[in-house]
Amino acid sequence: MRQRVAYVVAGATLLAAVLVSATLTGWNDLFDLRVYRGAVSFWLAGGDLYAYLLPGSPYGFTYPPAAAILMAPLAVAPWPVAVAASFVVSAAALTGVLSWLVGPLTARTGWPPGAVLLCATAGAAMLDPVRAVFSFGQVNLVLLGLVAADLGLLVARRHRLAGIGIGLAAAVKLVPLVFVLYLLATRRYRAAATAAATFGATGALTAAAAPDASRRYWLGALFELGRVGEPGFVLNQSLYGALVRLLPDASAVPAWAALSAMLAAAWWWAVRRTGDVRLGLALTGALGCLCSPISWSHHLVWLIPALVVLADTGAVAVAGGAWAVLSSRLIWTTEGDRPIVAAIVGNVYVLASLALFAALLRTATETGDAPHPAPLKTGDGAPDPAAAKTGDGTQGATAPLTAAAPRAQRQP
Repeated sequence: MRQRVAYVVAGATLLAAVLVSATLTGWNDLFDLRVYRGAVSFWLAGGDLYAYLLPGSPYGFTYPPAAAILMAPLAVAPWPVAVAASFVVSAAALTGVLSWLVGPLTARTGWPPGAVLLCATAGAAMLDPVRAVFSFGQVNLVLLGLVAADLGLLVARRHRLAGIGIGLAAAVKLVPLVFVLYLLATRRYRAAATAAATFGATGALTAAAAPDASRRYWLGALFELGRVGEPGFVLNQSLYGALVRLLPDASAVPAWAALSAMLAAAWWWAVRRTGDVRLGLALTGALGCLCSPISWSHHLVWLIPALVVLADTGAVAVAGGAWAVLSSRLIWTTEGDRPIVAAIVGNVYVLASLALFAALLRTATETGDAPHPAPLKTGDGAPDPAAAKTGDGTQGATAPLTAAAPRAQRQP
């Protein structure tokens, strides 16, 4: 009961802090939620889902048609109800993710779980990507919650439905497809097949229910990159966005492809060394942010697992520095700056993402060859089966990840 109360209090605290912080530092008038509602309403009335543009802007719906079907309740509900639903669902998703991520820390230190969760939510509320999700009315926290729930509750326990959450998240927005590669890299072939099948089945059902919208998206709108926005805009904090801002147009694409291949190779090596799904979520989320052609600032909520995992493993300086940068809104201060200042400050979130990714690679190196920690004890002293090694040799959902043990083992 106390944990449930802590969860509700943490969620309410997160929501209140984010709303206050976003209001003070830059409110985006729920722009994306307005696009969702307008496009889906236009479509339900018989219009072309991908022809709609929000009045006064050049932006319209950019997600697969399955997302439009899932968002239909937001379109038909009154505006205050849609806003409240967007806020509450996003706050609940992030609070759930944080509760799972800080579990090993509270188990190892004995600190009160409610207090740790409140501290984590307060820290998350300060992040510019989190503020942006709420102030734009975005869906990224919900997708993060789906993927984290899949990894923590299903994949780590080798449940027969493992992968379904990743498939559903990818059906709404294509970026989570990178986690299918994670499942393949870690030899979770059945879960990867389930994720791919869920994604495919959702697309097939959507094609049957909305053939025109499906045809329009998969054969046209998907490849119209201009629909998403200008890649060189400072809000795009991916490697490609940084390269477009720094290099001539002809050089940006090959440089991005080469750097992405290098990062993907390092990621593949790292996730195969560790069975901890938290570290896998953190590494894969960071890879997705860096290598996606477009990573708007609100996409960077996928870096939250990296911040928590690194803080938990002792890389406090890196995690704290990245948190400070990602909370700073520095990318918005570059107008009129000298070129060298704008080149650094305008890409500072990209630099933070790279620092987190490098620190995660080091963590994978330090923990990959170490024996898995002993199972956590439950309240009655019995081993917690969720914390023991699973049948494929990977760690369960609640096993603590710590870099201290390998270092101690290497000492004479």
